[in-house]
Amino acid sequence: MGPLYGIMKKNRDWLVNHGVPAKDASYFLGKQYLAMIRDAERNCEDPNHIEDLIGEQTPGGLNEQVCNVFTHFEFILT
Repeated sequence: MGPLYGIMKKNRDWLVNHGVPAKDASYFLGKQYLAMIRDAERNCEDPNHIEDLIGEQTPGGLNEQVCNVFTHFEFILT
């Protein structure tokens, strides 16, 4: 859980550093990550579900770029 919370903290800090009040940033991120976890839970009995979620990312978008970085550095998506 620590790495997930660390990513959330970095996201929150970025929002705060760009003018979003800390309370609003924390609320937004909590809701955003909850929605993502719910997406992961839905159809979780399907062994390909996580790969399908990754495949839904916008081609060339920031999410796809981050997934490519993770793959390159063998952090998560190898």
